[in-house]
Amino acid sequence: MNPNREDLERLDRMATLGDLLAEVAHEVRNPLVSMKTFLQLLPDHQGDQEFTEDFRKVVLDELGRMERLLDALLRQAAPDNTRIAEQHGPASSQLAEVFDALSRLLEKRAGHREVKLSTSIEATLPEVAIAEDPLRQILMNLVLNALDAAPASSCVTLRASASDGAVTFSVEDEGDGVPDGLRERLFEPYFSTREDRSGGLGLTIAKRLVEEAGGTIGVEAGHAGGARFVVLLPRVP
Repeated sequence: MNPNREDLERLDRMATLGDLLAEVAHEVRNPLVSMKTFLQLLPDHQGDQEFTEDFRKVVLDELGRMERLLDALLRQAAPDNTRIAEQHGPASSQLAEVFDALSRLLEKRAGHREVKLSTSIEATLPEVAIAEDPLRQILMNLVLNALDAAPASSCVTLRASASDGAVTFSVEDEGDGVPDGLRERLFEPYFSTREDRSGGLGLTIAKRLVEEAGGTIGVEAGHAGGARFVVLLPRVP
């Protein structure tokens, strides 16, 4: 018996929902790890008002992002679902603000790995044509990937600059790098260049979000021999 249109639409929705479930599970885990780190450090900073206020804001931001991810999941599960790409809000954001929030969120995590987070961005970057939530997802996945590849006593560097019609940013580590023949495969789900560790969805999600925004992403050799992920996004006119 051939399936009717309603059956096909339901199967398509369930397939999309399965993909989204994997993405939500992956993206919710990242802020949970950061918030867990904060709670572990909190007893040693009871009297540090700056520490408490700073991370209170970061944690609230991450909780809000998790809520929006779950809202998108529920909308996708409904029969009259809309495209998830349309749920991110206004398609513009300030890259410098996202850089700053992410650096504060991951600073302690990087410190535990004895890795320094460094940023170098132009003072007057224009807004990029992508909503803040997907931009945070892209950056979070790239920085976590870099921290995973970076050896102790090394540096992960975030750079950003503007050109005609676009903003380019990069995330670079000082690890072992990626052989030329494997660079494109890094964006495949669950692919990893490390034999002792299975891959995940982080880079796959980052690539999809970049391309949905009309941008490009690639990986090349870094200045110190590691990997450098380069993202180009259209700027707001």
